[in-house]
Amino acid sequence: MKLSDMSRELRWFILATIVANTSSRMTQPFVPLYLEKLGATIEQVGIYFTIAIIFGIVFRVFGGWISDNIGRLPTMAIGSLFGLIATLAFVLAPTWEFAIFSALLSGIGTSLVSPSYQAYIAEEAPDGAVGSTFGLIESLFFICQIIGPLLGGFLVENTGYRIMLWTAFLIYGIATVIRIALARKKSVQLKQMRFNHLIHDMRKTLAFIRAGGLITWMFITDGLLDASSQAVMPFMPKYATEIAGITESGYGGLIAFLSI
Repeated sequence: MKLSDMSRELRWFILATIVANTSSRMTQPFVPLYLEKLGATIEQVGIYFTIAIIFGIVFRVFGGWISDNIGRLPTMAIGSLFGLIATLAFVLAPTWEFAIFSALLSGIGTSLVSPSYQAYIAEEAPDGAVGSTFGLIESLFFICQIIGPLLGGFLVENTGYRIMLWTAFLIYGIATVIRIALARKKSVQLKQMRFNHLIHDMRKTLAFIRAGGLITWMFITDGLLDASSQAVMPFMPKYATEIAGITESGYGGLIAFLSI
């Protein structure tokens, strides 16, 4: 599978996702440190991430449903707008409590984008090449996981958190413009959305989980992995910079290295 084998629309879609992911990878490793700059204690940092996870759980239920009803690209465009506003709110946040509003907007944006981009790739991949298309795209996404933390750490250490966040905002803005341009070619029919369809789909999903088969164990193992990660990752930056003595740019390099 090569990029030239993909449709023009899919290639623009991939570019927008790479740009957006680069922006998010710039900011994510340094969110706990930025919250401390805003006056949060270590306990309050934990509270912030707990609230952010709850927002993500609540809104993601609706994200896939909206995507199924109004289309993948329009849903991602709307999600990108929420993500862009969330980044702006985070930059302008005067206190860590205000940053929770950014987490709310970010949760909405992620819930709309995340289910849509995977479904869109599966639908737009060339016939008989879904697996190889996913493999190529996932390998390209490693670029974001390397460039993002390196650039974020460099900017934090040399210019400060605000400049880094403004840079991430501008980069994410480019991705948002591309996604909106792609979505404008698609028609949106809001009249197709029915709340009872969402309830029906949720019941079917819960039935699969309760059945005790492979899906149940996948749900359990993924939950355990996410729980262990969330118990550690919000506090890694503080440990690395204050206890291990690593600089911000060094921590960005460490995150980039671990992503390889």
